[in-house]
Amino acid sequence: MDKENEERINLILNSDAVNYLETAEKLVIKNMLEKEKISELESNNLGKIIEKYEKFIKN
Repeated sequence: MDKENEERINLILNSDAVNYLETAEKLVIKNMLEKEKISELESNNLGKIIEKYEKFIKN
């Protein structure tokens, strides 16, 4: 997995957003963590998750 997506996942996992993730969103993130390379669709899904929970993610 590239550094950018790894950092994006860590933003979610190290924030309050992790408490509010839906089951499907948790599965998307779990599957991404298990892969060395992720698809463009998965990367887009991660972006949507971040947008949805950005108020819980502290910079």
